[in-house]
Amino acid sequence: MEDYILYIIRHLIPELSEEKIKETIGYTSFPEEAVQCKIIFIPSGFFNKEIYGTGSSLPVTPLKMIEDIPLLYGKPFVERINGQLIIHADIIASSYFLLSRYEEYVKREVRDIHGRFPGNQSLPYKENFIHRPIVEEYGNLLKRWLKEVGIELPRTPENFHKIYFTHDVDVPFLYRRTRSLVKSLFSPGKRKTAFHAFFGKVTDDPAFTFPWLFKRNKGLSVSIPGILCETILFLKAGGKKEEDKPFYKLWSKDIQYLLSICKEENITIGLHASYDAGLHPSFINEEKRKLEEAAKVKININRYHYLCSREPEDLLYLILAGIKEDFTMGYADVAGFRLGTCRPVYWINPADRKVHPLLLHPMPIMECTLLSPDYMQMNYNQSLDYCKTLINQVQKFNGNLVLLWHNNNVATDCLRNRQYRELYKDVLKYIRETQKADSTFC
Repeated sequence: MEDYILYIIRHLIPELSEEKIKETIGYTSFPEEAVQCKIIFIPSGFFNKEIYGTGSSLPVTPLKMIEDIPLLYGKPFVERINGQLIIHADIIASSYFLLSRYEEYVKREVRDIHGRFPGNQSLPYKENFIHRPIVEEYGNLLKRWLKEVGIELPRTPENFHKIYFTHDVDVPFLYRRTRSLVKSLFSPGKRKTAFHAFFGKVTDDPAFTFPWLFKRNKGLSVSIPGILCETILFLKAGGKKEEDKPFYKLWSKDIQYLLSICKEENITIGLHASYDAGLHPSFINEEKRKLEEAAKVKININRYHYLCSREPEDLLYLILAGIKEDFTMGYADVAGFRLGTCRPVYWINPADRKVHPLLLHPMPIMECTLLSPDYMQMNYNQSLDYCKTLINQVQKFNGNLVLLWHNNNVATDCLRNRQYRELYKDVLKYIRETQKADSTFC
């Protein structure tokens, strides 16, 4: 059994050891050669060298269904022969397609103005299952098949395994630079706030909402003691493109003050690889070094600015830079499960099918994806309801919930930001309610 096949099965059923998987599950077109296995998956042909990597390898739509689960490859057909289950539903290839970002690898020509693969062009979106982590559903299906052949696995707890509160520091403050102060002179409604922020403390700046965010995150963590929670702040350390503005200096008094708060509050610091580094991945190593020097901590996690993880192979540069975990795996334009899973997964490079030591964290919810007129264009109630749907899915499958809220988007300087702020409070409140905890921190 190929390493990547074994890894996918391990992701589907982590409760079963590699040795037990090899004894129990086969992936072959010749069941007679694996008589010791109780379950045989018949390959769909997806991995055949003459097909793999070509347009003809993409799933045929509309998709077939197996027990109400979309099936990307194979046939929704199971045979029972001589005590074996012969399964023609190729949930292994189907899982690989999602976990490896295979679609993005094959459809190189499909990119938005930032070079990203658009969520609204993805198979999960077009086939209406972007809101479902169907790799987890495949796992449950496999557990039921194993039970049929006498192997019963422990039931997965229906609760969060871990919750990550993540915040990208694109705009740490609005009026702490002379240029922004001068610009405010032409906006009468902003002058007073700008002068107060510029001549006062950084905490007087509308965008410096970190204490507010950290208080809410900590409040939820305390109210659900049985769930691991972690707050991560992603800071930029480079970039020269227009999209990287505003540029801020990591050694400035204000950023150093923010870093001191993070140290006191036990906040994890991660690299927010610049838009520039997304275009030129070789820049990542230098940006990581700068952040480590300024923050005086070892940096081993990353999220790309603009979520610009463009080509799947670019992740090799993260590994070369010493990054161990990446939190970019969400679509900017569509909320949901970009990798088809709600649990972290080691990166499978679709170019060589190798499993690499870089842990990818699915990120199903980003605030601006929901309410922004550029993306899903939901109203407040629709946004909250959709968040609840995604949260329920993560909880159901004992996944890791990754939330992304930008500090400048929870300022109170405009209606949309006030909506983002209220949405964050309501999302945290809903998470707390799912735990039947009693708290008034929001």
